[in-house]
Amino acid sequence: MVVHLISLLTQTLALIILSLPSIINTSQLDFDTLVFKQCDSLAPNIFQKTTPNYSNNSLFLRAQTLSSFLRKLESESSWSKFFKTLVGNEVHAVSGWFQCREDYPSGICHKCVGALREISSRLCGNATSARIHLRGCHLIYKFERIDTPGAQEINNHHNYKLFETVHGLIHKICEGATAETLAGFEEMRAEALTAAETGVVDGHGFYEDSYKLLHVLAQCDGHVEACDCGECISSAAAAAAEECRWSIAGQIYLEGCHVSYTYHPHELPDDSYHEEGSKVNTGKSLAIVVGGVAALVFVAIFFMFLKSLRKKGDGSVEIDLDMQQPMLPNKDEKVRKALEKTRELGIADEKTMPVLTKLLEEADGNWSLIKLDNYSALVDAILSVEEEKKQCEGSSNGNRGKNLKVIGSPATLKKTYETRSASSGSTIQVVQKQPQLSNGDRKRKYKSKISDITKGSESVKISLVDDVGSEAVPKFTYIPHNIVYQSAYLHVSLARISDEDCCANCKGNCLSADVPCTCARETSGEYAYTKEGLLKEKFLDTCLKMKKEPDTFPKVYCKDCPLEKDHDKGTYGKCDGHLIRKFIKECWRKCGCDMQCGNRVVQRGIRCELQVYFTEEGKGWGLRTLQDLPKGTFICEYIGEVLTNTELYDRNVRSSSERHTYPVTLDADWGSEKDLKDEEALCLDATICGNVARFINHRCEDANMIDIPVEIETPDRHYYHIAFFTLRDVKAMDELTWVSTMIKLPWFHLLCIDHIVTNTHMAKEVLRS
Repeated sequence: MVVHLISLLTQTLALIILSLPSIINTSQLDFDTLVFKQCDSLAPNIFQKTTPNYSNNSLFLRAQTLSSFLRKLESESSWSKFFKTLVGNEVHAVSGWFQCREDYPSGICHKCVGALREISSRLCGNATSARIHLRGCHLIYKFERIDTPGAQEINNHHNYKLFETVHGLIHKICEGATAETLAGFEEMRAEALTAAETGVVDGHGFYEDSYKLLHVLAQCDGHVEACDCGECISSAAAAAAEECRWSIAGQIYLEGCHVSYTYHPHELPDDSYHEEGSKVNTGKSLAIVVGGVAALVFVAIFFMFLKSLRKKGDGSVEIDLDMQQPMLPNKDEKVRKALEKTRELGIADEKTMPVLTKLLEEADGNWSLIKLDNYSALVDAILSVEEEKKQCEGSSNGNRGKNLKVIGSPATLKKTYETRSASSGSTIQVVQKQPQLSNGDRKRKYKSKISDITKGSESVKISLVDDVGSEAVPKFTYIPHNIVYQSAYLHVSLARISDEDCCANCKGNCLSADVPCTCARETSGEYAYTKEGLLKEKFLDTCLKMKKEPDTFPKVYCKDCPLEKDHDKGTYGKCDGHLIRKFIKECWRKCGCDMQCGNRVVQRGIRCELQVYFTEEGKGWGLRTLQDLPKGTFICEYIGEVLTNTELYDRNVRSSSERHTYPVTLDADWGSEKDLKDEEALCLDATICGNVARFINHRCEDANMIDIPVEIETPDRHYYHIAFFTLRDVKAMDELTWVSTMIKLPWFHLLCIDHIVTNTHMAKEVLRS
């Protein structure tokens, strides 16, 4: 065991020493070093020094156009980190952009783009399209039209697509293939890159931070929208895990974004910018690192020696999790896959390896028994050991549950395996030493996936669990507030809020005042909320009646209704009418009250303990409460991308094969407009970007929540918020479901879960279709 420990510590020391040269400081930022280039052309060099013998002046004019384009970019870089333009005429035109690192000051950005101009002229002077990446900035351009012989042939030889919207891999750099020796490296990298995915959305396309021992940098090009940026970085993270699996440093470049990570145990990498423009000196750090690791090795050996002396005289054991038999090699592919599974469940390798070794010994090396039911035998055995440790805490025998005994011969395991293969019975039983626990005493084991899907963006953590274990974690970007996709018109301005739309003279909590303030006029002069923060029962019941009996309430009708538009023909059908819905009007920034005012419930965000889970009834993912909730409790807001009706249609057509999260139309004010513009016909879509509400299932009957429109920052109702409130008391662990409002779009089909058949397999097929 001592020899094994020395070997591991020696490898760690060697790895740290090897990585130190990359973090030793330099006197200035290394912004103009070439990372990679891609130049695409079959034409002669248009920047050559000697006077060319042109058959015509086409190449000369093209060179002039490109030179003007590059000068324009260099000029704009004095005050901009990103600039996209087109320079030229109908014969010769160049389009493209530059992007600097967001954390670099303007002066360095300007120098970097100047270096790009010189390098592109030298390396890609003959390019009809080019991509050049330096450490501090990059340049992308292409000729929109090439008026030269053989231009068609040149265009047909493009080996990459500069303006492709799909996030394709452009370039990769994987360095230092030694991460295999670092325990938990893959998990650390995955968590660090997941943080980057959220960081670029919150940080306007740029993220740089250190997570544990990894330094991560992620950036999107300036023209990439926030949600698309998060999706792009997510794709880059997946590419890094696949392309640079065992590398301690990696760079992934995709269309629209790039991400890099570096293993740095003690200092920031040499391209990290500090406000004072200086670097941290690493000379002392090197000495500290080497001396510290050497001391660590000595102390570890000493304590292991004492521990081995203390163990002499102990009784015989089946497996000693501290002084064990030689372990299986971590490089073995079967072992690696088993470790990947246990790591997903948060089980450390040092807990897995001794149990795995013993199970293989008992099963005569039969891996099919270990892999049965997605490694359930292995997981159950590890959990049994942990439970025994807890039960034996404080016992006088000194063993403290470190021994594992698998009861049963390989033949018994094989018989169990064959039985399990023929039916859907229970998993392989792994029995631990006494004392045993009855089934009633055992806590239910969830296959936990994510501890907080909000990634810290909400005031409470919201976990995601999969007790069924048959579905991948859904892929989306979590956002706590609505964001505009592209063309939607949202005019948020304090100047638009008149004195009649706010309570500027209020103080503290409006609900404590003797007379309701101006903001209560939307609810007939009464607040919608009680002093306990619950929605009033009368208001709630009226909203529910509007849902169930819409024809008994007044409606408004559009002249050209967006919901009835035939997008192929450009014609409109007859409007079926839009309910004049009851609104909640909350106080906002122009009001005199504070954030703890009782009329500010929705804008304070999620306060309940919620959990996303995979349902057992074949409904897919769902949302449940972890606490008892009284009637009228605010649960969450429906958050997503704000799209126009046309954009939602186009998105549905482009991705018809994908499953969409229910879109919601913000149509409360459509009928009041004589000529409703497309940018004012708004919808919410949580398919790509959204919050926890995207997991809420619909029910046509007996749902326990209702969606209610809430006016906060805008006096008109082209845009408003959608908030969910409980319709009745809800017990802990109950699923939260939404009163179904079938969205009437001829090109979007919504299936209510009340109509799903009970057969699980059929239900899954229905949902996927």
